[in-house]
Amino acid sequence: MKKGNLKNWKTDGSEELELFFAQRLNELLFDYTLDSYKYYALNINLLLFEALRRINKIKNDLTEDINLKEIVEEINLKARTDIVTKSILGPKYQIYFPLKIENNKSKFKIDLEILSNKLSLNQIIPELFRLIEKEFDSGSKINLNILASQFVTALINVGFHQSYIYHQVNFYFFGGRLQKNRGLTHFFKYFKPEKKDFTVYVKVSDSFNEIKEICSKYKLEILNELELENCNQKTIEFISSKNENEVFAKCTEIIAFDSQSARLKAIKLLNVLASFFSYFHHKNPPTIDRTAVIFFDNKHFLIEPTTSPMAKGEDMSHKAAAEMLESFLKKFGVETASRLKFNRAVNLHSLAIQSDSNENRLLNLWITYETLYGTGKTTTVVHIINSLGHITSLKYFERIFNELSKSIYTWNKDEFEQIKELTGESSDTNAICSFCVSSDYENERKSLYSKLNEFPLLRFRIDDLNKNLNSTKKILSFLEKHNQRIKWHIKRLYRTRNNIVHDGKNTRNLDILVENAHSYFDTFMDEFILDNIISSSLDSIPQAVSHYRTLNENWIKVLKDDDSIKVNKDNFEKYLLFKKYCS
Repeated sequence: MKKGNLKNWKTDGSEELELFFAQRLNELLFDYTLDSYKYYALNINLLLFEALRRINKIKNDLTEDINLKEIVEEINLKARTDIVTKSILGPKYQIYFPLKIENNKSKFKIDLEILSNKLSLNQIIPELFRLIEKEFDSGSKINLNILASQFVTALINVGFHQSYIYHQVNFYFFGGRLQKNRGLTHFFKYFKPEKKDFTVYVKVSDSFNEIKEICSKYKLEILNELELENCNQKTIEFISSKNENEVFAKCTEIIAFDSQSARLKAIKLLNVLASFFSYFHHKNPPTIDRTAVIFFDNKHFLIEPTTSPMAKGEDMSHKAAAEMLESFLKKFGVETASRLKFNRAVNLHSLAIQSDSNENRLLNLWITYETLYGTGKTTTVVHIINSLGHITSLKYFERIFNELSKSIYTWNKDEFEQIKELTGESSDTNAICSFCVSSDYENERKSLYSKLNEFPLLRFRIDDLNKNLNSTKKILSFLEKHNQRIKWHIKRLYRTRNNIVHDGKNTRNLDILVENAHSYFDTFMDEFILDNIISSSLDSIPQAVSHYRTLNENWIKVLKDDDSIKVNKDNFEKYLLFKKYCS
């Protein structure tokens, strides 16, 4: 969470909603934002598409298909609070929702298709523009928070690249523009769902010369040299850096919404041809540079690769990583079955990091799940959900408050230290957690709010967490919703994996799916490694899975037994940071 460059912004409250919206968009799109605060992986349109794809695979009774049941359940849950869906459908909302699965496959499929047409991205995006502008007048940050995420999800699902949206947000809202030049109507013009025609130049190995004729059929031209006009210095340097074993592939008529999407489309096309070529010639497979020169609007400019979804998590320094590795291998050095599985999972994780393909990344991550947890009395996917679900639940609030502590520290170090002194907590995470949710610090929170006119998103986040987590009843409700989303999401990863392997199909939101799959893997592995170093009681994967299940089930039991107890400075760790509390 970042405050942003506030040059020419008024921080007296008169532009609070506009600034909140801009800061939230920045957070949603920033590569290293905690996954809990990134944009939604799916909106109602993609969920309906997923349901239709599932129906096409069902041969027997629809009502007996567990996957379809869960997709429809998720659609109904999302539709219940979906501002855009209710606005588009109006009074007809009650006719369509809640969805009920019928045995008549043909009729239910047609009903979903009609609803999907009514809630198409071409309908959703203009309605989002209208609702966001309307919300600026009514003043609801809660609604703006939801609409901002739906806005980003819709744009990415229609075909805009995350990095393009992020660049436009920062350029438009945090580039020093005057208030009169920061109108929403003008901002939305950057995201008209109208595709453009790009020419893309990519550096490739000279083996592409062997398939020049084939390339021409795909509107690709292989060039030994490249001379372009209207180039900046960076582009000129990139072109001149070509070595003797490289040529340029000129890809014409690349139709996309933005230059980053055009780069990826061109590279995907080249990868297809390179893969076919490699099938017939194994020894020296063609190579393709990830950087590209783009021609659009009579200008040539360089577009570099974006951050890989595998690189968006938290990372250690080289020194810290080396120290952690040494400590772990001392305790986990015996060649047991768990050690062999662990080694294989780490190797597969490494392959996912090295891969340029989201499909391969997802497949490798799923195999790591099967390697670590793929045996049990239940089916593989259920066993994986049970294995990952408990630790992601236990770490949920700790990760949220750890991230919040960093945001407060970055905003104002002195205020952060005062909070630690006030709470008497040595841990940064514990101090911020206690301060945000404990009834003891209500006056101090109000005092902090008054200092956050320049950072309305941070003020909203602290207040939102306080309202949602100030009692055991609310904590349990919040946690159960999170755990249900994790369950649905892991099943979605499995269905996506099956679509890639069995049907050769992928989905439009692979980036965020890979990110989430990686996050679940890292959460388990990080905790297992730490517990193995600190404790002598956990020296195998099954032991860790069982231990996390016991802890999580006990935590949920405590929350249920201590129903409706207010959170205070003496009990916050027990109710919100249960794993740390039990350590």
